[in-house]
Amino acid sequence: MNRKLRFAVVGNCQARPLAQTLSALVEGGAEITTVAVVHLLKDSDEKAHADALNGADWILAQTVADTYPCRFIQTNALRESHGAKVLTWPNLFFGGYNPELMYVRDKDRRPLPGPLGDYHSATVLAAWRAGMDIDSALALNSDDRYNRRLYEGAAERALRELGRREALTDIRVADWIRERVWTQRLFFTFNHPAQALIAETARQLCVRAGLAPASTQQPASASEPLSQYRLPMNPWVRAMQGATLQDPEDCAGVEVLEVAPGRVVTGARRQWPLDEAIASFYRIYDVCGADLPPPPKPVPPRAPA
Repeated sequence: MNRKLRFAVVGNCQARPLAQTLSALVEGGAEITTVAVVHLLKDSDEKAHADALNGADWILAQTVADTYPCRFIQTNALRESHGAKVLTWPNLFFGGYNPELMYVRDKDRRPLPGPLGDYHSATVLAAWRAGMDIDSALALNSDDRYNRRLYEGAAERALRELGRREALTDIRVADWIRERVWTQRLFFTFNHPAQALIAETARQLCVRAGLAPASTQQPASASEPLSQYRLPMNPWVRAMQGATLQDPEDCAGVEVLEVAPGRVVTGARRQWPLDEAIASFYRIYDVCGADLPPPPKPVPPRAPA
């Protein structure tokens, strides 16, 4: 074949990094005809993506349920339209590092922004609701009894859930994750995987397409496109799992510029100690807390179907 192989990639925020990885893995490079990010699409976008999907040699589709409101990127709809050139991959999702991480929505069901974007710590929110000061919230974050009561077994459940979901796809990464997860940082938030995992996913998809991919060994300087938001690993989890991976002590996120009822404005990226991040969350909850619904049970959110 004289031309480059053409790939269309369909998925969530993980789709763009995976598409960028393909050219480095495919001999002679790869042409990406489209990257369809599912949460940005609606049915009226089908025509704009039709030529790219039809012209692709392979469509690498993250699994999307039949109930998803945009039909043309539902996995079964893609299979009906494009047959055997559709290869599926699971939502790369693991809540084991920080089982306290969650989404918070306001009374209108809109995500509440904060220093970690749309991510919040159930521990910090619980401490704020209980009237604890920042030092007490910091202590609660590493309290053995508290974390054990809420999160014991969370990491294993997350891996089992990923294994269950990937069984419906064309690749298998759960065991690969299990072998490395406590010695190598593979996720920054529960749905933001590290580049090493994205590369392994791309490698397996290439193999399924009958290609001989290049090495997925990542250089030390490899960029991490999904690392904008990060909490240090839950201290109790680290101790219980005997984790040896290197993990920065600071949080990574964004500056909170303005807080008003129903309005949180964030700005540039920044890193800061956990106690300062907690203070920023408290500032938001002090102003917007009255608009929050009753607290959800603080367990890791489930990956979308």
